[in-house]
Amino acid sequence: MDLPIVGTRGRNPLDLVLMQPGVVSGAPTGGSIYVHGARDRITDPAGSLDLGRRARGTAARIARFEIARAGHTMLERLPLWQALTRRFVLGALGLEAMDDRIAAAFALPPERALRVPL
Repeated sequence: MDLPIVGTRGRNPLDLVLMQPGVVSGAPTGGSIYVHGARDRITDPAGSLDLGRRARGTAARIARFEIARAGHTMLERLPLWQALTRRFVLGALGLEAMDDRIAAAFALPPERALRVPL
């Protein structure tokens, strides 16, 4: 079976997530975070914002971090991206306390939680 590539224009990354065994739409999760450069030309910042809005019914908590003046975060700001991702995963699994910055983002009103500046 050919799976869609996450981030490919015209494809819904949530479809890929919901196809995974044990994932049920609307089921509580540890949450979901997105880290996006405001000037990204590889993946569309508006697309990750839309994905965050649509994922609200899938994840218990959503936060999307925006890095002003940054392009593709995984290429330009790899240490920041990796550190934030690592702290989120360890917190979501209960192996560490949730990072204060992530916990504060989760506590924001839904629309503000999707535009947290870094």
